[in-house]
Amino acid sequence: MLLNRAMNLVRRFRIRWLCFLLPLIFLLSNGCSTDQPDASANKDLEKYRKVYLVRPKGDDRDLTAGILSRLKVAGFDAAETDEQGAKKMVAAKDVKEPTLICEFDAISTWNYDRTFYCFESVQIHFFDVEKGERVFRADYFHPGSYLPENTELNHLFVKIRDGFFPGQPNPFRMNKKGPYGPSYRKFQVEAY
Repeated sequence: MLLNRAMNLVRRFRIRWLCFLLPLIFLLSNGCSTDQPDASANKDLEKYRKVYLVRPKGDDRDLTAGILSRLKVAGFDAAETDEQGAKKMVAAKDVKEPTLICEFDAISTWNYDRTFYCFESVQIHFFDVEKGERVFRADYFHPGSYLPENTELNHLFVKIRDGFFPGQPNPFRMNKKGPYGPSYRKFQVEAY
């Protein structure tokens, strides 16, 4: 009798720990990805159509070109600028239409098993030129990702397109070109 009570107590204890640990393990194994823009996002995003993308220093693999082309596909009137041009634009504040400055930061690793680059994290921020404040953010953080950069950028641009063009068809939601694109590169093997 005493043994049965002890076994029931152990079972209850295990079930409670499992109820706590299983969701925790699930969250840790899936990484973190924000589905919603941050709290500084405002409700008037539909007024923005002009975007200047700031090319970061050290963009060796030219991610700027991929983000710029996606901004254009998303429906923005997008152009590239450097940090100095962005600073001059913010300082002048003489824009005639609502304009955004877009900045991004990314950390990538080479996936040897699948032979392409994967993001460990990528952040895309949109700042209002006139106000100087961030109005929208899309980011992705998942160390050890197995998806190509191209696919992750398309996932982020689903959020960006829905945020700035709500209720309109989203060209990134059903990408017929597949998950591979400029970020998918064959591993170079030297010929002997």
